[in-house]
Amino acid sequence: MNNVIIYFRWFLGVICLIASAIVIICNYAMIVQSYVTKKFHSQIPLIGGILGIIGLVIAPIKLSWYFCLLPAIVDFGTLPILAATGIDYILRNLRKNTHKE
Repeated sequence: MNNVIIYFRWFLGVICLIASAIVIICNYAMIVQSYVTKKFHSQIPLIGGILGIIGLVIAPIKLSWYFCLLPAIVDFGTLPILAATGIDYILRNLRKNTHKE
């Protein structure tokens, strides 16, 4: 039974990592296409990074935990959204604190 779980974790982790790589490559292709054609082409937000994180967390490799945030950093569809959310959260808290005084 233990081997079945390990094989399932390998299978699901590899599937998630392959899907993550495809989405991340497509996001970068959309950036290049937008630059070349001078028209906006939409990206797929969050999916590539989240699938990569899931794939690395599920994989039965002890060292994969150290790299689990790497897909979210590499994916251009995830990094700007997380950065904008963090900056907005900080700015809103700063505004609330300055208005209270």
